[in-house]
Amino acid sequence: MDRLQKITFVFPESSEIEREWSYFFGKLLEEIPSYNNDEIRPTFSDNALPSTEFRAGSMGLPMIIFNTHEKIDMNVAGLSICDNNSKNIELSDKMVEEFNLFEYSVTHTNSISNLYNQLKGKLVGIDHTGINLPVSKLNKSRWDELIEKISKVCNLYNYPGEDWPFIIPADQSEYLTDITEFIVKRTPKFEFVYDSYTDKPIIQLALETNISKEEMERAFPDPIGFAIPGLENSFRSIFIQSPWDNDIAFRFDLYYESKDRYLTDWETGEWLVTNGGRKKIKNIED
Repeated sequence: MDRLQKITFVFPESSEIEREWSYFFGKLLEEIPSYNNDEIRPTFSDNALPSTEFRAGSMGLPMIIFNTHEKIDMNVAGLSICDNNSKNIELSDKMVEEFNLFEYSVTHTNSISNLYNQLKGKLVGIDHTGINLPVSKLNKSRWDELIEKISKVCNLYNYPGEDWPFIIPADQSEYLTDITEFIVKRTPKFEFVYDSYTDKPIIQLALETNISKEEMERAFPDPIGFAIPGLENSFRSIFIQSPWDNDIAFRFDLYYESKDRYLTDWETGEWLVTNGGRKKIKNIED
């Protein structure tokens, strides 16, 4: 049985500016309570998969590795998306290495260092990570092929009315059948977006905070921060500059402090499972 074990984000570390960016990105991840040894694992079951990992590596641009034997090897406008056997990438032992900051100061609002300082002590979790792939750089047949391959190795669900399928962490029995119980928080999810609004790939991270909507709007006012139409009451978004801006964008979706006493149907995955439904799957075997 070839389940998707984990999803690995890999960031270059060849230049000083890349190492500085990765240092602050890693420090930001360390603020997430469930982040441990460069990885975020689903906690509701010992065999719940996939986990999400962040590493530095030896390549020119960021890449995303799906740890599966399913053959995945594609490049979308500079972003490499592959399985763990397709590329010969040397990964660092740790995402965060010590970085010498001599006269460090926050230079602009959209820097990763400023985001870290704004969110330090205010992160409570991570809802999902994901990638937006531009329609203009990826034809529909290649998109469909990617999604079909992913659907074979994990629990992949439609987002109603949009081409935004989500991987929801599931245990082994749920992988073979389906998710039917909605009493646990299922994170980290992973989102694929076939995006007609962007001209380059977007790496997205949806972080859960203890910041109110009003406080978030003050911290990231227009036009630095923005709200995605229809999701104004859920989170505020900000694009963060990186050494790879010419090829890839980084968007952080910052969830507002939750006022719910119980888990929501989004947190448990129920909304996606019941309203979107699982993507058609093939060749799942014991």
